[in-house]
Amino acid sequence: MLIKNEPYRYATPARTQTKLAALRIAATGVRRRGSTKGAKRSPNYGLGGTKAVKALATVYAEEGLPALAQPTSAEDRVLRASGAGEFADSLKSERRVRRKSPTASAKSEK
Repeated sequence: MLIKNEPYRYATPARTQTKLAALRIAATGVRRRGSTKGAKRSPNYGLGGTKAVKALATVYAEEGLPALAQPTSAEDRVLRASGAGEFADSLKSERRVRRKSPTASAKSEK
């Protein structure tokens, strides 16, 4: 949280989700549950290779934090001038990324 009690706008979603989950568990003891018992798996299960990365606004909403405010025109102008505009835009959308492949040592142990 920043000085004005607004969430940080440029944090990486995956890392932020992990940190906020740890804070939630420490403060309330409540853990998130996975899928509902008896629910069918996703049709993509077992195809492997990718995982979902949520948008930063989605991560904040799931943890009960206030919604992200729109950046001011000056902030947006500075982002574009510094070349960080593309990164800031990538935080606004959900996407899929490749999973890390097992290390060579893990492969050799099998």
